[in-house]
Amino acid sequence: MTKLTVKALSEEIGTPVERLIEQLADAGLKKSESDQVNDEEKQNASHSP
Repeated sequence: MTKLTVKALSEEIGTPVERLIEQLADAGLKKSESDQVNDEEKQNASHSP
């Protein structure tokens, strides 16, 4: 299982960090840019509108 910070994930997928934090929040995950996300959380964020 890969863990990245929210900031690193945003850079990896080409989404502004603020938008990614919003997507995570929409998925019910309260994160800041220095928090780590796991594979399941990444999936949840990617399925948010």
